[in-house]
Amino acid sequence: MKLSKQKLKQIIKEELEEGLKSWWAREKRDAEREKERQARQPEEDDPRFLAWTQANVDRGWKETEEEESLTETIGLDDAPDLSQDPDGFETAKLPIPLEFRYAEADETIETKEGPVGANAGDAIMTGTEGEQWPIPAASFAETYDDLGGGTAAKKNIPVFAKEMSEPFQVKVSWSDDLLQGEAGDYLVQYGVGDYGVVGREIFGKTYK
Repeated sequence: MKLSKQKLKQIIKEELEEGLKSWWAREKRDAEREKERQARQPEEDDPRFLAWTQANVDRGWKETEEEESLTETIGLDDAPDLSQDPDGFETAKLPIPLEFRYAEADETIETKEGPVGANAGDAIMTGTEGEQWPIPAASFAETYDDLGGGTAAKKNIPVFAKEMSEPFQVKVSWSDDLLQGEAGDYLVQYGVGDYGVVGREIFGKTYK
């Protein structure tokens, strides 16, 4: 069938109008989706979004610093007498032979509770789990029996201990370093104002 020029023009016009309507519908749909996306999550390069993010980061740091500043250091801010604590109990370390060496120079020992400085002549003990800790020379002679061959065992000296329900930190009496304890670890009092930290598993294996 042969179409007249007028009919042909009408068909082309209708197709163009239909195509234009489809294009406009797509553009409108895409614009609405973009608007919804921006409403749900601001663009990262939006100054308002960046300002909001930085404010929350600063607030988080401030809250963390405030929480840390409220943490008391046992042996520095607080000196509890565990013999009078209702949750404290008397115990003693088992006489398990442990390897040790003498520090030839000042050094830092990476203990399970954090780095601790050791002086030349201090005894560096190695525990049942491979953990290490320093003991001042005078304290080592008073509290350990040298078994020879680079091994020593703790003397039967009663101490008081307490299982801690929250993270805590301790200042040892012979150093400015702080030991970090976790919930479930034990605070051990060796004497007046003299404290230490013993991990839960190690305490169960090495104390009576």
